[in-house]
Amino acid sequence: MNIKRYLLAVVAVFLALGVVYIGAQSIFENQFQAVSAAMNFAEQEHPVSWAGRVLYTFVFCYIFLQGYENKGVGEGLRYGFLIGLFLIALDLDWFGATNVVLADAVAMWVTDFVASIVGGAVLAAVYRPRNDAGAISG
Repeated sequence: MNIKRYLLAVVAVFLALGVVYIGAQSIFENQFQAVSAAMNFAEQEHPVSWAGRVLYTFVFCYIFLQGYENKGVGEGLRYGFLIGLFLIALDLDWFGATNVVLADAVAMWVTDFVASIVGGAVLAAVYRPRNDAGAISG
Protein backbone atom coordinates (compact mmCIF):
# COMPACT_ATOMS: atom_id res chain seq x y z
CA MET A 1 0.00 0.00 0.00
CA ASN A 2 1.24 3.48 -0.86
CA ILE A 3 1.07 5.20 2.55
CA LYS A 4 1.21 8.75 1.15
CA ARG A 5 -1.69 8.08 -1.19
CA TYR A 6 -3.64 6.37 1.60
CA LEU A 7 -3.14 9.35 3.94
CA LEU A 8 -4.13 11.73 1.14
CA ALA A 9 -7.30 9.68 0.67
CA VAL A 10 -8.02 9.73 4.41
CA VAL A 11 -7.67 13.53 4.55
CA ALA A 12 -9.76 14.04 1.40
CA VAL A 13 -12.53 11.74 2.62
CA PHE A 14 -12.49 13.27 6.11
CA LEU A 15 -12.94 16.74 4.62
CA ALA A 16 -15.65 15.55 2.21
CA LEU A 17 -17.58 13.88 5.04
CA GLY A 18 -17.25 17.06 7.09
CA VAL A 19 -18.72 19.14 4.27
CA VAL A 20 -21.66 16.74 3.91
CA TYR A 21 -22.40 16.61 7.63
CA ILE A 22 -22.06 20.39 8.08
CA GLY A 23 -24.32 20.92 5.07
CA ALA A 24 -26.84 18.44 6.44
CA GLN A 25 -26.86 20.27 9.77
CA SER A 26 -27.97 23.44 8.01
CA ILE A 27 -30.56 21.62 5.86
CA PHE A 28 -31.94 19.46 8.67
CA GLU A 29 -31.34 21.95 11.49
CA ASN A 30 -34.60 21.26 13.33
CA GLN A 31 -34.18 17.49 13.07
CA PHE A 32 -30.58 17.56 14.31
CA GLN A 33 -31.60 19.75 17.26
CA ALA A 34 -34.42 17.33 18.10
CA VAL A 35 -32.04 14.37 17.96
CA SER A 36 -29.53 16.20 20.17
CA ALA A 37 -32.26 16.94 22.71
CA ALA A 38 -33.63 13.39 22.64
CA MET A 39 -30.18 11.87 23.06
CA ASN A 40 -29.19 14.46 25.70
CA PHE A 41 -25.97 15.34 23.84
CA ALA A 42 -23.46 17.54 25.60
CA GLU A 43 -23.17 21.19 24.64
CA GLN A 44 -19.58 20.66 23.51
CA GLU A 45 -18.29 17.64 21.65
CA HIS A 46 -16.12 15.19 23.49
CA PRO A 47 -12.65 14.41 22.08
CA VAL A 48 -13.72 10.76 21.84
CA SER A 49 -16.27 11.86 19.22
CA TRP A 50 -13.49 13.31 17.07
CA ALA A 51 -11.38 10.20 17.60
CA GLY A 52 -14.33 8.12 16.37
CA ARG A 53 -14.66 10.22 13.22
CA VAL A 54 -10.97 9.91 12.45
CA LEU A 55 -11.00 6.16 13.10
CA TYR A 56 -14.12 5.76 10.94
CA THR A 57 -12.38 7.56 8.06
CA PHE A 58 -9.23 5.46 8.32
CA VAL A 59 -11.26 2.24 8.36
CA PHE A 60 -13.60 3.44 5.58
CA CYS A 61 -10.57 4.03 3.35
CA TYR A 62 -8.79 0.83 4.36
CA ILE A 63 -11.76 -1.42 3.63
CA PHE A 64 -12.10 0.17 0.18
CA LEU A 65 -8.48 -0.64 -0.60
CA GLN A 66 -8.93 -4.30 0.34
CA GLY A 67 -11.28 -4.83 -2.58
CA TYR A 68 -9.98 -2.06 -4.85
CA GLU A 69 -10.17 -3.05 -8.53
CA ASN A 70 -9.00 0.18 -10.18
CA LYS A 71 -12.37 0.74 -11.91
CA GLY A 72 -12.73 4.47 -11.29
CA VAL A 73 -15.30 6.59 -9.51
CA GLY A 74 -18.14 4.12 -10.19
CA GLU A 75 -16.38 1.65 -7.91
CA GLY A 76 -16.30 4.27 -5.17
CA LEU A 77 -19.98 5.07 -5.65
CA ARG A 78 -20.90 1.39 -5.30
CA TYR A 79 -18.70 1.10 -2.21
CA GLY A 80 -20.26 4.22 -0.67
CA PHE A 81 -23.74 2.89 -1.46
CA LEU A 82 -23.02 -0.37 0.37
CA ILE A 83 -21.42 1.36 3.36
CA GLY A 84 -24.41 3.73 3.42
CA LEU A 85 -26.80 0.77 3.60
CA PHE A 86 -24.68 -0.68 6.39
CA LEU A 87 -24.89 2.58 8.34
CA ILE A 88 -28.65 2.75 7.83
CA ALA A 89 -28.90 -0.76 9.30
CA LEU A 90 -26.94 0.41 12.35
CA ASP A 91 -29.05 3.57 12.55
CA LEU A 92 -32.23 1.49 12.47
CA ASP A 93 -31.00 -0.36 15.54
CA TRP A 94 -30.15 2.96 17.18
CA PHE A 95 -33.58 4.37 16.28
CA GLY A 96 -35.30 1.41 17.89
CA ALA A 97 -33.51 2.08 21.18
CA THR A 98 -34.17 5.84 21.40
CA ASN A 99 -37.05 8.27 21.70
CA VAL A 100 -36.29 9.99 18.40
CA VAL A 101 -39.24 10.59 16.09
CA LEU A 102 -39.18 9.04 12.63
CA ALA A 103 -38.73 12.30 10.67
CA ASP A 104 -35.64 13.14 12.70
CA ALA A 105 -34.22 9.66 12.28
CA VAL A 106 -34.82 9.79 8.51
CA ALA A 107 -32.78 13.01 8.33
CA MET A 108 -29.91 11.18 10.00
CA TRP A 109 -30.27 8.17 7.68
CA VAL A 110 -30.26 10.36 4.57
CA THR A 111 -27.21 12.21 5.83
CA ASP A 112 -25.26 9.03 6.59
CA PHE A 113 -26.22 7.52 3.23
CA VAL A 114 -25.26 10.61 1.19
CA ALA A 115 -22.03 11.06 3.17
CA SER A 116 -21.03 7.46 2.45
CA ILE A 117 -21.64 7.81 -1.27
CA VAL A 118 -19.74 11.11 -1.43
CA GLY A 119 -16.91 9.62 0.64
CA GLY A 120 -16.71 6.61 -1.68
CA ALA A 121 -16.61 8.84 -4.76
CA VAL A 122 -13.85 11.00 -3.29
CA LEU A 123 -11.89 7.92 -2.28
CA ALA A 124 -12.15 6.42 -5.75
CA ALA A 125 -11.16 9.76 -7.29
CA VAL A 126 -7.97 9.78 -5.23
CA TYR A 127 -7.27 6.22 -6.42
CA ARG A 128 -8.52 6.69 -9.99
CA PRO A 129 -6.51 5.05 -12.74
CA ARG A 130 -3.82 7.32 -14.09
CA ASN A 131 -2.74 7.05 -17.70
CA ASP A 132 -0.39 10.02 -18.01
CA ALA A 133 3.40 9.88 -17.86
CA GLY A 134 3.52 11.53 -14.42
CA ALA A 135 1.24 8.94 -12.87
CA ILE A 136 1.32 8.17 -9.20
CA SER A 137 2.07 4.53 -8.65
CA GLY A 138 0.42 2.31 -6.10
